[in-house]
Amino acid sequence: MKNIKIFPVLAILVTVSIFLTACDTQEAPEQSAPPPTEEVVVQPTEQPAENPFNSTLLGSCYNPFYPVMEGKVWKYTTMSGDTTGTMDISYKDITTSSFTSVQQLQDISTEVQWICGPDGLLSSEFPSMGSIVQMPDLKIETLDVSGVFIPTEGKWQVGYSWNTEYVIKVSFTSGESVIEGQGTLTVANTISAIEPITVLSGTYNDAYKVDVSGNIVLNTMGTEIKLPLTNSIWFVKNVGVVKSASADPTMNYKMELASFE
Repeated sequence: MKNIKIFPVLAILVTVSIFLTACDTQEAPEQSAPPPTEEVVVQPTEQPAENPFNSTLLGSCYNPFYPVMEGKVWKYTTMSGDTTGTMDISYKDITTSSFTSVQQLQDISTEVQWICGPDGLLSSEFPSMGSIVQMPDLKIETLDVSGVFIPTEGKWQVGYSWNTEYVIKVSFTSGESVIEGQGTLTVANTISAIEPITVLSGTYNDAYKVDVSGNIVLNTMGTEIKLPLTNSIWFVKNVGVVKSASADPTMNYKMELASFE
């Protein structure tokens, strides 16, 4: 099939998707003061600020490797070949069991729903790649998802591995034809090291390096297309993702945390 060079850029999607995580930032209800009497006058007291990383308050969404809060923005710089860009990630509608991530690339905004469970965090859908590869007509629909994207805190140790699998439907335009296909994306993740790392936002002494190995199998127009994916991602506790880089020399791609505001 001609003009299928679009598929290698799907590797970037694995990197982008794994960044989207959450914690819950709900406030505890105010304590009502007892009614005043003639003998006792109750003065209002200032309530202490709540710790947003408190596991009791955050429920299943608690994950110190992803301290996501409403009102905070993770700003990244992306580098692909000679092209440099920016990407902002923020979060809204955060509860103890779900949240929405908002990914902003230039003037294009994408929202993805996430679910928090006892095994970790899982995206309920696969975000579109159109804004990243400059193909607004590229659509990726999630038909099913299983596994976990971000495991719970207690499992973060060197050697631990976990898997995620998406059943996806892809459509895009090639010339005057609309190409459609359906297939699977399987991703295996392994924590390979804890090491120091320096990125645009600073130096971190204990970054958890996760090696990602994936495989896309897509059936379209009677042809099966297979594409291996390899990249590494570095996580810092109470910061989140600080770097991601492709391990494929033919796909020069890197993303670094520039600031956390």
